[in-house]
Amino acid sequence: MIAAVFVMAGCVSTGPKVPVSVQPNLSQMRNLTDSTGKELPVRISIRLGDNQPKPTVIVGHGSAGVTPIEYAQARHLRGWGYNAVVVDHYTARGIKVHTGRRVAGGLPDDRAADMVAVAKWVQQQPWHKGKIAVIGVSQGGAGVWALANERNMRSHSAIQVTDEELKLITVGVAMYPACAPDLASPPRDPIFPVQLHIGEADDLALPRWCETFGNPKYEKHIYAGATHSFNYAGVIPNNTRFTHRYDREADELSQSRIKSYLDKHLKN
Repeated sequence: MIAAVFVMAGCVSTGPKVPVSVQPNLSQMRNLTDSTGKELPVRISIRLGDNQPKPTVIVGHGSAGVTPIEYAQARHLRGWGYNAVVVDHYTARGIKVHTGRRVAGGLPDDRAADMVAVAKWVQQQPWHKGKIAVIGVSQGGAGVWALANERNMRSHSAIQVTDEELKLITVGVAMYPACAPDLASPPRDPIFPVQLHIGEADDLALPRWCETFGNPKYEKHIYAGATHSFNYAGVIPNNTRFTHRYDREADELSQSRIKSYLDKHLKN
């Protein structure tokens, strides 16, 4: 993922296992809080949208933290008529760029717990109405796998997830997601449907690990010749971990497919 990270201050502990209930009033770039008032290690980086209530799409970043990729996705979502909420999993935890590696606090389960907290917060906002979707980029896609795995969520070590909280997310999108066995892989029977986009030439998130088992809840798209971060037209600084080429055709086609998929599941 991109190494140009937007940095914000602060660091808190994940703390003990607590019910997920968040306060409705939140200023941008401040930590969410649980029902006891304790800060959670997740922030809202940005929310794009007007004040007309509408469905919301939560965007989770990859191992480089929040980058232009997530902000570009948020702009697309706003243009399609959705609220877009970009999550910052890292700033409050003090996590730095860790491309291709596992880091405590940035694991798929941590991301899934954050998404539940953010979805609870979204439900309480006056600008939200209707369904909620998630989009995960790279290791953020591994967070989508963790979130879509009912067995994983019910045994989660950090949060107590209720039946209602398992229904918070209507649909997910995984962009060139981490599918490695030591992170998270697509569950055989996901809680919600997921659309998967991955480049055939991705040498970081290897396509062969993204098995979807013929389950109709998955919609899988593989882009011939496309690499990791194929939808980013800039130069990734200090990148020695993976091959990167911008692919305009794959970028435009994937965005068209994401829009159609979200419209199908969120506007019907």
